[in-house]
Amino acid sequence: MMVRYYCIVFFVCLSTVLFAQKRNTTLLANLNDYANYTDIWGYTDSNGKDYALLGLSGGVSIVDASDPANISEVVFVPWLQGGWYDMKTYQNYMYVSTESSNNFLVVDIGDLPNSATVIGEFGNLQTDLHNNFVDTSAAILYAIEDFNFAKPVTMFSLADTANPVEIGSLAGIANDAHDVFVQNGRLYVAEGVSPTIAIIDVSDPLNPSLIERVTVPAAGYVHNVWATPDDSYMMTTEETAGKSVKMWDIRDLNNIKIASEYIGESTLAHNAFFKGDFAYISHYQSGAKILDISDPNAVIEVGNYDTINGEQPVTFGNWGIFPYASNGLLYASVKATGLYVFE
Repeated sequence: MMVRYYCIVFFVCLSTVLFAQKRNTTLLANLNDYANYTDIWGYTDSNGKDYALLGLSGGVSIVDASDPANISEVVFVPWLQGGWYDMKTYQNYMYVSTESSNNFLVVDIGDLPNSATVIGEFGNLQTDLHNNFVDTSAAILYAIEDFNFAKPVTMFSLADTANPVEIGSLAGIANDAHDVFVQNGRLYVAEGVSPTIAIIDVSDPLNPSLIERVTVPAAGYVHNVWATPDDSYMMTTEETAGKSVKMWDIRDLNNIKIASEYIGESTLAHNAFFKGDFAYISHYQSGAKILDISDPNAVIEVGNYDTINGEQPVTFGNWGIFPYASNGLLYASVKATGLYVFE
């Protein structure tokens, strides 16, 4: 019986190792033409060509990533000098926010790879924008003002993609906002210095209402939230050393609970996103992490690429990650060394 037991343990361990190796990311390209990189997003044009949108400290570098062996910048969109750039897309437009402006920038990228045309600045919000999110199914942009406790999120209609129009806000509903995710008429807000996640009904964006507010136990800075397509589970990150990435069971909104947790070697995660049965995490000095979430009660790391030496809990290393490219590739931005493209 003892021999059989050891054989079973060996087989299970070997299978786990082989599976992890199978899922390990392979670096295809690294582009490092600038310094002080920030976030990353992606765009696929009408011809199926894929681009990486790479935030810098003074604009956005648009990179042709359709051929990973020959990635190159095709357009640079300059704007203000800022410590953070965040980009989202809708149709053939890119919407850019930076903490150096209380406006967001609208850019027509429909003529890539030839050119990108700046349409103008919109918003005129009370404070600088930390982030923005576009609900493409509803054509609504959510502008996020971190530390604006009175009006943390403002909604803009993109019915006219080149001329966003303010239609409402979460004043009096959200406590704070650092990042949001929206789908199926439901808005998830990572409430920053408030130790909570707010789940809000935005099916009628003119009349948003709080569904539930979840308190994160022993919370750090509540940074990012993403939900599964069926709104059964959500994953949250806290940009605080030693705080785990948490998978929440939200099937019963009256009984929300943590299903499982994960933490990388540096103990400091930045952002997490879902695609299929996997979560993709930019985990600062621990690099790009891929978790199998097919069993939400036991998420497990199955892939990684360490983009920088060291495992200190500092906001340096893999800053952003984008798993939604139509060619199936993974983009990551690293603060000091630029764009990484993985298979």
